[in-house]
Amino acid sequence: MTKHVHEHHNLENEENFKRMVAVLDGEERKQLLPAEKIISYLPDLVGKTIFDGGAGTGFLTLPLAKQAEKVIAFDQSEKMLDLIQERAAKEKLENITSMSGDIKTIDLPDNSVDAAIVSVMIHEVHPFQDVLQELARIIKPKGQFVIVEFESVTSHENGGHRIPSQVMKKGIEELHLPIIKQTIPAEGMYLFIVGKNS
Repeated sequence: MTKHVHEHHNLENEENFKRMVAVLDGEERKQLLPAEKIISYLPDLVGKTIFDGGAGTGFLTLPLAKQAEKVIAFDQSEKMLDLIQERAAKEKLENITSMSGDIKTIDLPDNSVDAAIVSVMIHEVHPFQDVLQELARIIKPKGQFVIVEFESVTSHENGGHRIPSQVMKKGIEELHLPIIKQTIPAEGMYLFIVGKNS
């Protein structure tokens, strides 16, 4: 199983940054759950604006940008966002907007994106329900967001770092958000597609 990496490590340190990029770009990660497979859970992307939360090295951002009208790459690390823009320029992709900050308070208006995706990052945020609430706020009334995480039997409360799927499900239900789909996209992982209260 892929070793866990804390997104909140100090990425201003060049050594840490390079190490993180190597892990995020690693073959193991790509083989475990390819970007195309995650993206296939989203609705049709043509003409749409997509929010990629915790964009990292652009694992999802770049392939999303090839299909969607606009992609907002969100990450707390400016260095990661710079890397995405470098890679986008190489691929002649001009429809990626970078945004940094706290994912619990996204600087976007209500109902401003068609879909959002947060892959293997929400477990870094406490309480994680704050992120769910923000994602529901920024998607349009008929929009949806996708959460991908590693499965776990040890919850935050018991000292674990990951969020078990039943805890995630409960968090979604407590916010009265409709679960459109719950599935296992790869071994040891889970995925929720979540809608919005109309």
